[in-house]
Amino acid sequence: MARRRCVRGAYIRGALITRSADLATADISAGATRYHENRPGPYDVVHRIPAIVARDRDTGRPVKIPLRGRGLDLLPRAELVALADALTVGRPAGPEHKAAHAIAERLRQLADDPLAV
Repeated sequence: MARRRCVRGAYIRGALITRSADLATADISAGATRYHENRPGPYDVVHRIPAIVARDRDTGRPVKIPLRGRGLDLLPRAELVALADALTVGRPAGPEHKAAHAIAERLRQLADDPLAV
């Protein structure tokens, strides 16, 4: 049985399923995801983490790519640049792709100067 493979894809592994999206063709927007941190005491801490939202054009399902990993303030420079490249390589510069190009440019800025957040 052949597996479907994303050409410039992102795979996000969850507890039960793995979601994927082809970043070169998906509808791209900015969003956020939440991370619950269990701390001793009666309250949990909820962190809001900026994310790229890639909505697959075939299925309509979103894949959220957080811009920080566990224990990291921000993804490493090489990963930010790779994400930016995956969003723009082969994507036309038309108005319907304006968000993808703007987000890719912002990712490149963050890679060059992470303190500009």
